[in-house]
Amino acid sequence: RYLIILEAAFEFPLHYETRVDCMYMVKQQLDGLKFSPSPAVQKVAIKALSTDFMPRQMVLDRLFAINNKVTAMLSNVPGPRNEVTICGKVVDDLQFFMFSPLGLYLGLISYNGKVSMSIAMDSAIGDPKELGQFWDSEFNKFAEECAEYPGSIEQEIHFRNSTM
Repeated sequence: RYLIILEAAFEFPLHYETRVDCMYMVKQQLDGLKFSPSPAVQKVAIKALSTDFMPRQMVLDRLFAINNKVTAMLSNVPGPRNEVTICGKVVDDLQFFMFSPLGLYLGLISYNGKVSMSIAMDSAIGDPKELGQFWDSEFNKFAEECAEYPGSIEQEIHFRNSTM
């Protein structure tokens, strides 16, 4: 129920009226974290400790201790809104993965009116394909709810997921 983000507690809302309400509850908490001085203070402190006071390995151990408190991570990256080419070839799809010691990583990227999701997951947790199946239906339901708000969706969004 709680995620640790740079040593800050994040409570995922388990009780909400609609998916849009859930999204706004999460956004409100994330906006608070974005304006927190904690990440900047930690960055400066770690840099100072690593250069002057602590051996490199101790700093790395501390960083891993902080990062190991994260259970799951979701990244969203806005990609090009329109079709792009590389060396004259049209790019059909964009996806990315982050490899880390996390149990679950979800990466969302938008490109050319589509949203793609990549899943990297520890096999001890479960099958990423099963999670991808749930995500597909929930994403579509969320998009339908968003469409009920005038002007909230510019165009039809297509969904694709990939698992690892």
